[in-house]
Formats: sequence, C-alpha cells, structure tokens
Amino acid sequence: MFARMNTFEGSPDRLDDALRRVREQVLPQLHQQDGFKGMMFLANHQSGELQLMSFWETSHAMRASEEEANRLRAG
Repeated sequence: MFARMNTFEGSPDRLDDALRRVREQVLPQLHQQDGFKGMMFLANHQSGELQLMSFWETSHAMRASEEEANRLRAG
C-alpha cells in the first residue's frame, strides 16, 4: 500500500466547510480512481490546519492519480 499526504492551512472558522467539501466532493471523486483504497484526515480546529492522507493499492495507481489530485487541491 502507498500513501499521499497533503497539508492545507486555512482559517479555523472555515475548517468545517473544508471538511464537508472533502466528504461530499473530494472523496467521491477519489473513489472513482483506480487503485484508491481509502482516506484519513486530521483537523486542527484551533489552527485551521487539515491533513489528508490517501491510500493507494500500488505506486503506479498513486502516480496515475496525480493529475486529479492536483486539480482537487487547486479547487
């Protein structure tokens, strides 16, 4: 199994909105990617930091998902 870690920093008062977006928009899109195995996220409500870790069946699947990951991060 392989993992990709992303850290996002934002306003603490917008963290709940960010978490909702991950659950409602990002996660369903990741489920459509070949080799996607799951996601874990950690949120610091005091600082507004959000860490996302996605899990992939193979390194090839993780690398192949880079374009979609970049698009999702940009959003």
